Amino acid sequence: MQSSDQHLRYVILHHTGFGEPHYDLMFESAPGSTLMTWRAKDWPLAEGDEITPISDHRREYLAYEGPLTNNRGQVRRIATGTCEISSTPSQFTLNLLSPDPQLILLAHLHENHWRVVEVGP
Repeated sequence: MQSSDQHLRYVILHHTGFGEPHYDLMFESAPGSTLMTWRAKDWPLAEGDEITPISDHRREYLAYEGPLTNNRGQVRRIATGTCEISSTPSQFTLNLLSPDPQLILLAHLHENHWRVVEVGP
């Protein structure tokens, strides 16, 4: 994945009622794409947190809040806005542009495990 010149959309959902409560960070990888999804134990993220990519999700989650099908709990929107992304095999950068600018830099640890190495304005 290369750096994107277009602003993409993202959403952060708090998922409860199914397993341990967690946060799903979802964002487009290209305009109109399915949502790349990363699971985190806490939000906001902090240096040292581990975050795990999971399967891509439907775009409907950009605007959805409420119960999930098949008794999988419910989600509540924490934040939504625009972002830019870039990546290499060992690093992933997510630049949240709005509403509150924030840079999140992730480093690949092993397999599907990534660590937050920097969070800043």
